[in-house]
Amino acid sequence: MVGNSLLNDAKAKKMANRRLQALFIVFTLVAMSLFSACDKSSDEQKVETTTVESMTVETTTAETTTDDIDETTEVTYVSYTMEEIYAKRDNLKIRGKVYRPEGEGPFPVVVLSSCYRANLDVDKDIAIELARNGIAGVCFNFTEIATSGGFTNFSVLTEAADLEAVLNEIMTLDYIDNDNVFLWGHSLGGFVSTYVGCQNPGLISGMMLTEPSYQLRDDFLEYFPEGTEIPDVVYEPSYCGGMFVEDILSFDIYEMMPEYSNDVVIFAGTETPSIGADYPEYLERAMDTFVSAEFVAIEGEDHMFSGDGRELMIGIMIEFVNNRVE
Repeated sequence: MVGNSLLNDAKAKKMANRRLQALFIVFTLVAMSLFSACDKSSDEQKVETTTVESMTVETTTAETTTDDIDETTEVTYVSYTMEEIYAKRDNLKIRGKVYRPEGEGPFPVVVLSSCYRANLDVDKDIAIELARNGIAGVCFNFTEIATSGGFTNFSVLTEAADLEAVLNEIMTLDYIDNDNVFLWGHSLGGFVSTYVGCQNPGLISGMMLTEPSYQLRDDFLEYFPEGTEIPDVVYEPSYCGGMFVEDILSFDIYEMMPEYSNDVVIFAGTETPSIGADYPEYLERAMDTFVSAEFVAIEGEDHMFSGDGRELMIGIMIEFVNNRVE
């Protein structure tokens, strides 16, 4: 769990790094030669629903406004730079890339957790656009990407540990604003981001979730009811190791959601295959369970979010972060 201890450790490490940098500068000059719980009832929840269709923002209820999603906002693009980082956990190395605006910062940051089997370059377009708009974006490889036999030796909990290790690492960087750390996740990455955000409600300023795979637990329960022996390798409903099944069945993600009181936006597609079109009840339940959530359905997108709606999503993400930076 990250929590306050991680924040304190990160600050201490950052101060130590600064002292080392200062000593290095002096040497050079002389020689001349870096979840409080919030249990609110449903009538206290803030839930908004928005449908985005062909560059037009439409609301599905009379009460919903689009103040937070302004497509006419003028943006001043800035140049950006990319830096490779490495985080560690359990003797495993996690490779990442930080795309950040030019300048000293500190910058708000979005850590991006990609979908199943995706590497750190799959969503770099999002990180680059964030950086061009004054927000650092972090992409990384989950450990199963670089580990032999990794796709049968991982689970939502190992990916959560990877994400926490990356958070730990980036919070030591001088140009990162530790008070404005956001998560984005796609599909399985959305599930993992939800888990980590709910485990660390005081650390994560907001969550943006694209087609989060909240149906996974029920999918596996159908094949492995309680008490069923789980083999080392599973082929249905998805190819994975027994560890994945055991861990996904060990907790209910919906029971964790009320622990997170900051804002959440859930993006969904409308075309099959997508969670929005095929499993809408799981997203509806999340909307009812999070303390403060907004739902954005983007017309014409499927689960992969690789069409024209992807640009719309990124624009909304930028607005979401900018409207919540302290």
